[in-house]
Amino acid sequence: MSNRRRLFLSLGVFAVVIASALFLWFWRTPAGNPSNHVRGPLNALVVLTLYADPDDEESLEATRALLKLSETFPLDLRVEYRYLPQSLLGVRVAKNALVLECAIFSGKFWSTLAALVNSEAKLLVPRAAERSLASAPPASCPPTRELRATVAADEREARSRGLKRAPTLLVDGVRFNDQLTIATLQQRVTERLGARDTSQYLPIMGASDLWEQLNSPRPPVILDVRSPEEFVKGHIQGVQLLSIPAASVEPEALAQALTPFLGSLLVVVDSGSAAEQRIAFLLRALGHSVFRFEGMGEAAKIPGLLAS
Repeated sequence: MSNRRRLFLSLGVFAVVIASALFLWFWRTPAGNPSNHVRGPLNALVVLTLYADPDDEESLEATRALLKLSETFPLDLRVEYRYLPQSLLGVRVAKNALVLECAIFSGKFWSTLAALVNSEAKLLVPRAAERSLASAPPASCPPTRELRATVAADEREARSRGLKRAPTLLVDGVRFNDQLTIATLQQRVTERLGARDTSQYLPIMGASDLWEQLNSPRPPVILDVRSPEEFVKGHIQGVQLLSIPAASVEPEALAQALTPFLGSLLVVVDSGSAAEQRIAFLLRALGHSVFRFEGMGEAAKIPGLLAS
């Protein structure tokens, strides 16, 4: 084989390799990944899915409420953010959505989203993102066509669910039809949490551990939610002991009464009923550090733990 033919053959192979690489680059999986738009534990008790247009003021207000709620219930809430661009004179702009997708490549999707909803300048463009927001994504992003692919995929998913308008919120897959405010969302989430069988999610404290905590520099608050009859038969002796039977108080009123103890360790003594366990769970969801006490029989063997 002549040198000329070898040269042409090598150039041909090289061209095929380059063409294949370019094809794979332009047609690879879209840059966005649904997991990048999700925050919260996999075993969360409540899942909120928001379809929003980050270029739309109403969607930004709903997003602000959602982010606030995820901070209030970090252990029990899973938040999913999906794009649903709205038309502006028949054209879907989605500029802020592209900025958010770009932010994924620096691991700043959620911080950029938070900065966006708190920014006075509600419209961003990729090139000016760093100048607009301190936590904005880097200037170098994948091609715009790839970023748009994720936005389009979210929009197709929304349409398949019959959703046309942003913002739209789903609570455990069911459309939320009330006004999207922090107050209404918190009320609905609290209701959903209270309807769950929560016993398996609550941390347990035994008698020996409780004894150590009561003798620590910062003893816990003991909240006994059993009936008065059960309380009289035997109860924990604590510096801060509250006897509030679950049957005589609404969980919301109880949470308000315990607001002064926010930040203190809270140990709830219950008899095992679902209603009593839910009180402990709701208090934890509202920000208290809560344990359920189990071991009344063991407590009787520890001198000074039970009231005489």
